[in-house]
Amino acid sequence: MNGLHRQSQTQGGFALLESLIAILIFSIGILSMVGLQAMATRYSTDAKFRSSAGYLASKRISEIWVADRSTITTAFEETGATLSDLPSGTRSVHVTGDALSGYTATVTINWQLPGDSATHQYETVTIIHDRCDPGACT
Repeated sequence: MNGLHRQSQTQGGFALLESLIAILIFSIGILSMVGLQAMATRYSTDAKFRSSAGYLASKRISEIWVADRSTITTAFEETGATLSDLPSGTRSVHVTGDALSGYTATVTINWQLPGDSATHQYETVTIIHDRCDPGACT
């Protein structure tokens, strides 16, 4: 009987130790899930702003496309115009060329997320040409 009593004393804290290890593993799993959710939210927000930047750039390109060609190189020239749709958003537009060879319009959108040190950029370049090569056009 003395041997039985001694064996139960040595295993008395084993269930408590198992419980503590299980709680530790569960806590690590929960913290990982919270971190994963935070990253998913961040990437979703970044995708939303990239989509908005693409829309704003395309909108400006369409305005340039339908504009009067005699003033196209000066009327749309801008550097650092503020965009309220993006956090710390700015737009720069540069149009070069002429009516004979065509125009090249470059629209650059920059923004910076709150609390983020990196500046994000979306840039699109399009060629606006009114003439059509007879061999290429139908």
